[in-house]
Amino acid sequence: MMKLAYISFLLCHFLLVNYSHVASDRLRPFKSNISIPALFVFGDSWVDNGNGKYLGNPNPSSAYGVDFRVDNQSRATNGKTMADFIAQTFGMPCLPPFLSLKKSESIQFGANYASAGCGILPDIKQYTFVNCMDLDEQIMLFKSSVKNSRNSFDLSKSLIFINMGQNDMDLNKKLGYDASHDMGQYLAEPLSKRLQMLYDLGGRKFLVSNVLPLGCRPFSISQEKPTTRCVERLNTLASQFNNYLPQMLEDLQSTLLGSNFVLLDVYKGF
Repeated sequence: MMKLAYISFLLCHFLLVNYSHVASDRLRPFKSNISIPALFVFGDSWVDNGNGKYLGNPNPSSAYGVDFRVDNQSRATNGKTMADFIAQTFGMPCLPPFLSLKKSESIQFGANYASAGCGILPDIKQYTFVNCMDLDEQIMLFKSSVKNSRNSFDLSKSLIFINMGQNDMDLNKKLGYDASHDMGQYLAEPLSKRLQMLYDLGGRKFLVSNVLPLGCRPFSISQEKPTTRCVERLNTLASQFNNYLPQMLEDLQSTLLGSNFVLLDVYKGF
């Protein structure tokens, strides 16, 4: 059985804040010596770079985009997202939000299908406060766009990045989640099916992120006002999902011929 690859301590070194000193003592972004023909991103607000805008959602904060602006794009952050840093690492420009592309435009070096507010489970949509696309809808857009693309790139050598799950956990009570069940099995199995769908469409190289300590976000703390440092209920859900994910990805890699799954461990980065 092939061993699942991890990126945890490399998080800062490789993807997010990797900088190398040069003779002028200036700091420059790290660039990988590995090339990929295209990058495709699936997820929620952590990596959405503007699809929400084209779904009619207003920009919720004037601080968003203050330090990093790109025409026809918007982000739920003042700067770059993880997807932006990954593209930068491979020497790519920022991916276009898929919904920003005109019908006459074809995918050149990848696209971002992520949608703020949605999750792995389709039922999330009825409880979120914005218009969004769940993972199934994102995959369907990917399927149609790759099929209709006029550009020829090797999908098997391209990188598929997925960052999703936090909204499913935030709204788990409304979804009827039974707290006696393990959140890992509750979410990881549906995610596994979606990863197999992407494999069937030609994807072979996957970078899959776990979730950060959800209970330690300022938003969670301000909403639930815990007596402890963080909202432990949410951290427990995140840990259950994260603990289940490595074995799930390893099982996929051992059964899906030619696949390569890498786990991006963002939990340890906080």
